[in-house]
Amino acid sequence: MKQIAPIAALPQNGLNAGHRPSDHFVEPLAQDVTNLLMSLMRDLFAVDDQASDLPLRQLRVCALLYEGSRSMTSLSRELGVSLPAMTQIADRLERARLVKRAFEGSDRRVRSLQLTPRAQRIMRLRENCRIQRASDALQQLPPQDRTNVLTTLKVLLNACSAAKTINHDASGNGANHHANGKRANGKRASTSEGGGSK
Repeated sequence: MKQIAPIAALPQNGLNAGHRPSDHFVEPLAQDVTNLLMSLMRDLFAVDDQASDLPLRQLRVCALLYEGSRSMTSLSRELGVSLPAMTQIADRLERARLVKRAFEGSDRRVRSLQLTPRAQRIMRLRENCRIQRASDALQQLPPQDRTNVLTTLKVLLNACSAAKTINHDASGNGANHHANGKRANGKRASTSEGGGSK
C-alpha cells in the first residue's frame, strides 16, 4: 500500500476556510482516504461467517432487513435495481431460509420482506463481531483521539451526503437541459417542415 502522508503535514486551510481546495490537493488526498477506508473495512468489517458466502446484493438486502422489514419496492429503490431483479434476489434468499414474505400491516395487497430468526442470529453475530473489533481498536487510543476519530468520520459522512446531493442535482439539471434541447430542436424541425409545406 502507498504511504499515507501524516495528518500534520497536510495543509490546514482549504476545507476549514469555507472553500473548495484545488483539485491538485484533493486528488492525492482522496486516494489516501480511499486506501485508509479500504484498510479499515478489511480490518474491522471483513467477517468470516455464514453471511460472507452470500453474493453482495443478497448480503446488502439482509443488512437492510436487519434494520427492519421493507417492501419490495423500497428495497429495489434503495439497492438501485429493478423490481424483477429484486424479486429474483428475494426468491434466492427465501430458498436459503434467510428471508420470508409477509403482508404489510392490514393491507394484504402489499407484501414485505423480513429476516427469518436464523438470519437475524447470523446478522446479529456479524454486528457484534464488528463492534468488538472497533472496541478493541479504540482501546488502543487515548480518549481525545477516540473523540477526534468519531468527529472526523461524522464530518466525512456529512461531506459525502452533500457531494451526493450536488452530483444528483447536476445530473438532473443536465438531463433537463438535454430534454429541453431535444424539445427545442423538435419545435424548430416542426416549424421548418410547416414552412416548407406552405
